[in-house]
Amino acid sequence: MKTIFKYLLYFIFFIITLFLFLPKENIYYAILETLQKNKIVLSHSTLSDDYFSLDIKNIKTKYDDIEVSNNANFHLDMFLYKTNINIYDINIDQSFSKYIPTKIKNININHTIIDPLYINIDFDFGKYKAIGQVNLLKRVVKIDFNVDKLFKVKYKYIAKQLKQIKNNSDKKQEVYSFEYKY
Repeated sequence: MKTIFKYLLYFIFFIITLFLFLPKENIYYAILETLQKNKIVLSHSTLSDDYFSLDIKNIKTKYDDIEVSNNANFHLDMFLYKTNINIYDINIDQSFSKYIPTKIKNININHTIIDPLYINIDFDFGKYKAIGQVNLLKRVVKIDFNVDKLFKVKYKYIAKQLKQIKNNSDKKQEVYSFEYKY
């Protein structure tokens, strides 16, 4: 019994030290290389690695040499049982204002070992909110948007891609869905 307990303690200690000393900066640079293959370039001004987290401030995003966003901030928490990614204060370039809100307050991405086949995503556009889920097995991304009539007029290009799934009882906002298979 003592030997089983001793090996269990060794295993727990190994897992904790693995997460403590995991080179999160190297993971970030590996992700950057993968994104560069798809013509997406991220540049940042500060990068700080903590025991269980990684913070990146003032990220500028370019796609095919076109600036898409600036001043975004990124926070990654890696624990044994879950991973949280929080991207906040995103300022989209004004040239995309017909397609997407130019100020995105927050994007939360969560993955747990309790539900390993799904990644949950929450968007906060200020006035508008969206909840999404990535099904890793079926390779499907589904996002539900709470929108009103102003959203459908202001962002008509993205509104054309959405399908209405239900009306709310207050008639101020409706729920629309977007589904993408990759």
